[in-house]
Formats: sequence, C-alpha cells, structure tokens
Amino acid sequence: MRVTQWGLGLVGFIVAMGIGANGVAHADADLDNALNTAPQGIKIQDANDSSANIFTPGTAWSKQNINQSKVVDVPESAGVSGTQAVEVTNGAGQSGAIWSTDNNPFPLNSKHVQETASMWMYFGNKQSAGTAGEGMAFVLQNDSNGLAATTKYQTPLLGLGGPVIQGESLGVWGASYIGNISPDAVAKTAIQHSWAMEFDTEANKAANNDGTFSNSFDNIASVSGAHIAWNYPSDSKTYISDSSISSPNMLHRGAVNNLSLSDGKWHHITLTWNGYNAMTYTIDDKDPQTGEALKGQGANFSLDPGGLVGGGNDPTTITTTDSGETRWGFTGTTDSTKWENNLVIFEQIPGLVNATAKSTLNDVTTGKDVASGDKVKSDDKVKLTYDLGYVNGRQDWKNIVAKLSLPRDLTFSQAIVSYGDTQVATLTGDNLASQLAKYTLPQDLSNSNQAASITLLGTADDVTKETTVPATTSNFDGTNDILSTDTVPFTLTPNRLISIHKLSGDPVNVQPDQDTKVTGTVVMDNIPDDYDYRNVTVTGTLNGKTLKTQPDDEGEFNFTIPAADLVSGSNSLAVKASDEEGSSSDAATWTLNMGVLQLANVSDQAKFTTTLTGSAQAVEPDTGWTINVIDTRGTGSAWTLQANATAQATTPDGRLSGNLVYKRQNGTEVTLNQTPQTVMTHTNTATDTGTTDVTSSWGQKAGMQAQINSDAIVGDYTIVVGWQLIDGVS
Repeated sequence: MRVTQWGLGLVGFIVAMGIGANGVAHADADLDNALNTAPQGIKIQDANDSSANIFTPGTAWSKQNINQSKVVDVPESAGVSGTQAVEVTNGAGQSGAIWSTDNNPFPLNSKHVQETASMWMYFGNKQSAGTAGEGMAFVLQNDSNGLAATTKYQTPLLGLGGPVIQGESLGVWGASYIGNISPDAVAKTAIQHSWAMEFDTEANKAANNDGTFSNSFDNIASVSGAHIAWNYPSDSKTYISDSSISSPNMLHRGAVNNLSLSDGKWHHITLTWNGYNAMTYTIDDKDPQTGEALKGQGANFSLDPGGLVGGGNDPTTITTTDSGETRWGFTGTTDSTKWENNLVIFEQIPGLVNATAKSTLNDVTTGKDVASGDKVKSDDKVKLTYDLGYVNGRQDWKNIVAKLSLPRDLTFSQAIVSYGDTQVATLTGDNLASQLAKYTLPQDLSNSNQAASITLLGTADDVTKETTVPATTSNFDGTNDILSTDTVPFTLTPNRLISIHKLSGDPVNVQPDQDTKVTGTVVMDNIPDDYDYRNVTVTGTLNGKTLKTQPDDEGEFNFTIPAADLVSGSNSLAVKASDEEGSSSDAATWTLNMGVLQLANVSDQAKFTTTLTGSAQAVEPDTGWTINVIDTRGTGSAWTLQANATAQATTPDGRLSGNLVYKRQNGTEVTLNQTPQTVMTHTNTATDTGTTDVTSSWGQKAGMQAQINSDAIVGDYTIVVGWQLIDGVS
C-alpha cells in the first residue's frame, strides 16, 4: 500500500497521467478477461428504477475524479445472464468505494437472524510481476458521512488539487503522515464507526515513502505477502506506534498470509454473521468455473458491533441504531506505481433474500437417505430431491433459474416440479438432464409461497465393479439471490450374484438323540479380489427357528443341528446368504430325516401247500404272511429289504427239489439262498405314511413263491427265511 500525491504542480500531474494511461492500456486486456470469465451474479442496479438499487458508488472525492467506482454489466458472452459487477478501482491514483443503499443495510442484530454475504472478487493479474496493489476491504460502517465516508487524507500545501492518497489505507484505515502518526490521530482519519476486513494484495513494510507519508502498516512479523486481516479502523488500539521508523504499524487480527490474490482469477468469499457476536469468513470456497464447493480457508472470530472492544461509546461502535443496521460495501485504493483491476460480483445480500437450498438423495429400494460415502447398489430405485425454501427478506426471491448438474451413473426418467404439495410441472424424456441444466422455475418464492422442489425419479446404473460417484454442484440463480447445493458423493456397487453350494449330502438322515452337521459354501460374483467373505451372513430357518453363522475367509460355513431342534420324520433347513450391501441368494434347502427304520409285524411262519402232479409248479404262500417296514425318517429317506433262505429240516429225509423265489413287480426274480438277496427297495415320498406293507402287493405276479420241480416227492419241508433291512438303496 503506497502513496499517490496529486496536484503538486504541472510535472507531477503529467507523470501521474502518463502512468495512468499506460496502466489503463494494459488493464483493458485484464479487464476483458475478468468480465469474460465472470461467474454468475445478481443484478445490483436498475437503470429504470433507482429505488431498486442495492449498491451505489461512493461520493467521496467525486469532484477530483478519484473515486471511479462504477457498476458494469457482465456480457452475456461470459455464459451468465443478468449479472453486474462493481469496479472498485481500475487505474492509478484512485480511492474507490461502493456502498449499500439506505434500503439495503447489513442487519447486525435485527431479530438475531444469521445473515450471509457472498461474492466473487477479482484482484487483477499483477502478482507474478510484483506490481499488484493495493487490494480491497469489506467494510461495515455507520460513519456520519454516509456515502461519502472514506479515509481523511492530507491535502497538499496551499490546498492545490486533491488529497494525498495512501494506498495502505485501502480507503478505510486511517492515514499516517508527518504530524499525524499517533494511534489516536491516525484513528480519527479512518472511516468512523466501522469494521473492516482487508484483502491486501501488497505487504506495505517500508518505513516511509518519501520521509513524509507512511507505508508501514504491514511492517510487523505477523504479516507476509498478500493477506487477509480484520480490525476496527476508527479504534486507536488498531494502530501501534513504532518510534524506530516514525510510522505506525497496524494490528492485524486473524491474519491469513501468503495468499494468491492478484492471479487473474475470480475468488469466492463467504461471510456469515451469526446474528449475535460472531463472524465467519471463507475465501476460495467455490470453483469459479463449476460453482463446486471447495474447502477454502478462513476463520471464525468475535465481532463487537456494540463497541465493547473500545469500551462504551468508543469509535469502535459500528451500530448506532437499536436495529443494528449498518451500511456496508467495499473500498479500495491504488497508488501511482502499483494498481490493479478490483472487481466484485455479488451472490447473496444480507437481509435481501434469506433462502435455503439443499439436495437429498434417497435409495428408494432400501428406504434410506444416502449419506456421504454410502453405497448404492446397481439397479436400485433412487429419488433425488432439490428443496428450495424462502425464510424471509426485503424482497421475494425472483426469476429463479435452476442449473442442475445431475450425478453420473444415475438414470432419471422423470422430474416433478412442486410448490408445497402442489405439482406444477412434470418433465420427462431422454434429454431430461439437458432440460434441467437451465430450467426456469415458474413461480417466485416469497412469504406466501415459501417452498419449491424438483424431484427426480430414476434408477442406479448397472456396474460391474465398485464405482465412485462424485458430488455435483447445482445452482439456483435468482436476479437477487444465488444459492448452490451439492449432492453427496457415494459408491455405486455391482449386483453381486450370490449362491449356496451344498457340501454335505442331501437328504441328511439323523439318528435320534444325535446332533448332526450341515455344511455348504457361499459363492459370489462381482466382488473385489480381496473381498472378505466374513462380511456375509448365512441364515438358516429350521422348524420356525432362525440359525445364523458366518463363513470363513473362503466362504465355507456349517450349521451344527442339535437333535432337540428336530422333529421325528422330515425336517427342512432353508439357508440363505446375504452380504453387507443387502444382496442375497436364493434359498438352498436340506432335508433332515430323523426317525426309525425297522421291520415290524414279520410273520414267524408261513405255509406253501400244494398237490404234486409230477410237473413243475409255482406255489404261492397261504394267506397270513405279513412283513411291514416302518420308516419315520421323512421324505427322501430310503431303504433296502433283503432275504436269504436256509433249509433246516425235511420229511422224508432229503432236500426239497425246488427253491424259494422272490418275484419283483417288474417281472424279474431272484432265487433265495444263504446269501442275502435284494427283494425290495423304497424311497419315502411326501405321501408316505411311514409304514410300508411289503406283502400287500404279493400275488401271482410278485412276491414270495415256491418253485417246485417235477421230481419233488411228497413231504413236509422247513426252510428258514432271514430278513435284513438296510438304510439306503443298495
């Protein structure tokens, strides 16, 4: 921050003009770049209705043509509409200011409502060349000079020309020169009843410019390079005497140093007043190209609008009215050798429109709102809602244009525009995203029309691997307020194909009073190579009881089934596997048969009676021969019945000329001897009663028969038949 002296004679005048002309010629290209890359902002002046103006240029030094602050329209070619920018300074030797109109104060304690001022600031492109100067200051003030409030600079001897502009003052801090270096004296030359935050593009660390005028406000260790800091300009405690250089320094509160400001880029700044006693600011919290929220940097600090820092009615008192309303705006200065284009574009004006914008992504399939970092599964139904709310303000929120940037990997089929519970429009089509990229809401928001929403219905895309879906920023640009909201970043996961393979046999035959084990393995597709199968839950359902287990790291699992959990007969164990994302398999079912397998009602003797004819004959047994097999192990259990025959005694002595033969239903037959032969097999079905009457189907075509040869002789013969019942089919 340096010194510019005007009106000290013809030579000084010519030199100043020469430098100014060269600066302007260079600045035009930079100014064109600033306007052509300008982000969306609001309109702050109405050429046809001055009562609608939000800001107006300051009037200090207007006769000397030093304050050249003005409002300019941003060209539509910049890709924005209805945007106006303030040129605070645009050449050498200027002290510029732009102030809020009487109808648009900054309400510091009115109703204790949180207020936000957000804007884009441009500081030229001279940082790399080392010729940037001097920056701008955000100012709250209730100086009695109103629109003419500015630093009270020294005027030349004999009153010739205009004031001696001190660049380090930024048009708000006090002026320091010979005879005016004490903290009290400097404070009296500042804008009174004010608070300021400087965006200083030059560190002023020289003791004096020419031995007369100060250039030392930043000559302290806590300040380095381009910086941001704040304090009370009219408070004597802001200035620190430094006898070693005969110039004062300035106390920089909350200093943030070594910033890149004059870099040919727009910088977003947000200041939030909590309505009581605290201010928060953040710089570079938005991308100027996309509007995407960035982390930025800044600070929180206490603010003293009632003058408690200085005590009582000290000049630090910003507010002089019960309502706490104060004029606010931007000031800036340049000197004759270092200057830059300083511009401001406004987004939010405190108290003008207090509104909200938020987005909510809901996974309709799971019924849950998606939080940052959550997972959404492929093919899930989704709902994305943008909600706008009007809280209060001096004006309605007018001409709102929604510029929606929809998250990728979500396909939306419909958008519903509503005001409260009333739907006013439905948008469909393959070009839905392009329709919403610049959609004008059909109604303004106001006290009588406080809520609007755009709800999109769609489906998550089908992916084959985990895919990160980044946050997107959507803007809602009104002519008098601009808000943005970000969707949450989330991970889109593939549909996992989960199945269960049986390792243990099915059915499982269980002996009474004996526990048994069922084993299987979980098989999954579309999972990462390092997937941990222990994230899977395996759930079994057995006779109304739920069993749970987890597989090992290779997917194998087992259930130990207590005998007490089984009922006699057939038991069904249904098993499903589900992962941490909610994917699940079809059920795999094991049949567990628990019961008895035994012979019952076996006749202890049976007779074959016939009259020999000298010819071979087949003789069926007399009635009364019974054999039952009881199998209560349930559906799927099986058994095999075998028989053998051993001759025991004959009358007369001798062996029967013949054999016992078992004829099966299919016409095959087996001759019984001492080796057991299979006579019947059976597998239980759902309709079986648990008891099989083996002899019920015996007759001429099946069953036990005596094959008598032609040479058999009359007598009584005894043959012992042994029965064996085997578990399973052999």
